[in-house]
Amino acid sequence: MIDSYRKDLERISRLTPWQYQVTQQKDTEPAFHSEFWDHKAAGIYVDIVSGEPLFTSTKKLDSGCGWPSFAAPLERANVVENEVRRHSMVRSEVRSLHGNSHLGRVFTDEPIREGGLRYCINSVPLRFVPYEDLESERYGQYEERLEGAVTETAVRADNPSLGHFEAATWPDAPSPRLRRPRTGRRPGARLLHRRQSEPRRSPLSSRLAADKRFADKFDHTADRNDRPRHPRA
Repeated sequence: MIDSYRKDLERISRLTPWQYQVTQQKDTEPAFHSEFWDHKAAGIYVDIVSGEPLFTSTKKLDSGCGWPSFAAPLERANVVENEVRRHSMVRSEVRSLHGNSHLGRVFTDEPIREGGLRYCINSVPLRFVPYEDLESERYGQYEERLEGAVTETAVRADNPSLGHFEAATWPDAPSPRLRRPRTGRRPGARLLHRRQSEPRRSPLSSRLAADKRFADKFDHTADRNDRPRHPRA
């Protein structure tokens, strides 16, 4: 099946302008406007150009960044990481192996227990294949990996009191991240706001202000010395 994955020029010609701009010209979708950023259905994500399997719902993270994020690829060989140096920064670009589509970036800001990596991916280069369609679309070899997620989803659907499905609970799946709710301003925000509200002075203006204060003090002293002194009674 792997030998059939290739960069299909006919599929590229059918891409929308926005799909072409992201996959072929390395553009990025706006945060929270992508199709799969909050997608929780069980299935796999394949390359829109080549069809090669890239990620699975069991490895999807609830990162809250506005883009679909994954702890690890479904097939690591199909995901290529390239270092990109720009503006004195080194970033890791993620591309598909056979389709050579730009997928997104990879960051090292996840907890070690979740693998330490976060693959931040655009939704445009991905096509979602639901669990029930894996066999018909020739991805049946991945059904066993998704059985735990499908069971978890079905159990929570039958028991609403258990809450909404967040991630599969089998050993290979990352556990949901616990985030502290954001309340009020971040530490130091008030101090930063106060400093930004104060007018900035250049070194020259500060020197002139100091000279003026010194001159005012000297003039005041001179006026006081020029006053007539009355003899003591």
